Amino acid sequence: MPEVPEEVSASHAADGANMQSILKQLSRPRVAATLVAAFVAACAATQVLRGVESTPGPVREMLVQSFGYSADTAGKLVIAGEIGAAAAIVVGGTRLLAVSGAVAGAFLSLACVSAAFRQGGLLLPLVAVAISLGLTRMSTMSTISTMGTPAAAQRPRHGLSAAWTAFAALAAATTAAHLSAAIWAPHAVVEPISKSGTQAIDFDMKPFVGKLLSESPVGTYMPQLVARIGAEDAVIVFYNPYCDACHTLFAENFSTPRTELSVAVEIPIAAGATLATDQPPEPIVCALCEKTSLPPGPAWMIAAPMTVRVEKGVIRCVSDRFGGDCFTHE
Repeated sequence: MPEVPEEVSASHAADGANMQSILKQLSRPRVAATLVAAFVAACAATQVLRGVESTPGPVREMLVQSFGYSADTAGKLVIAGEIGAAAAIVVGGTRLLAVSGAVAGAFLSLACVSAAFRQGGLLLPLVAVAISLGLTRMSTMSTISTMGTPAAAQRPRHGLSAAWTAFAALAAATTAAHLSAAIWAPHAVVEPISKSGTQAIDFDMKPFVGKLLSESPVGTYMPQLVARIGAEDAVIVFYNPYCDACHTLFAENFSTPRTELSVAVEIPIAAGATLATDQPPEPIVCALCEKTSLPPGPAWMIAAPMTVRVEKGVIRCVSDRFGGDCFTHE
């Protein structure tokens, strides 16, 4: 076997040492946190350029359903939150913030990939997933490497104490997010309900699976609907006319007539709330649906679209924005 020249071996050894030195520097908490913050800020900048529809769908939809924001306002608030997170990570500069930011970035990037399969534009989400996974691995290197190191042998802490670091990170996040929100989303879709004193009613139907429809909130607040359904099989969908996911559900499952009774129940805007848009909502696509509405006035706490499947007067399935699928086994 031919011998490798000493010069070549020395060169390879030097290259390996240089690579290890680079990786060691990248795994330092401050460097890792800065890179993760730069990635989060780059994602926010990309979403600003491409429009709010490019923001992570699950987070945007949660804001729409939980707080009544429009999809546009919710997307802008997501961007503001990302800018705040980037500020907190770079100011805090700790291992925990770096790892948390990288993991959250990977999760949200995967959510964007899932949405891109349906809406197109798959390349950028895939790139974001690859980068976020690489940052997750890098940011955990220093944490893993110090797990078995005695406290006395670890590098002494410099700069602010842990409490002041947390305070600085929180202050940076709050300031950055507030300034961004003031620029991007100065108005919500509806005014805060708490100021108007409007009654909020929890309309969660999941605890009533297996019980009679008349024993559920539908029986309490919509007895006429219980009487209309009687012992028939029915599918009830509670929807917000400004909810994109609601329109998607109707288009995918009600574009043609169904065998069971189909009922579309609109969720009205709470009394005292005002819309921040003059654009009328798009009509739902629901072939042969019977349409009705919840009583106006209260703030109905429903994670729309909420689907309730009824068989002979008994609730067999409930799904909403946060989980479940009543159409899987059709």
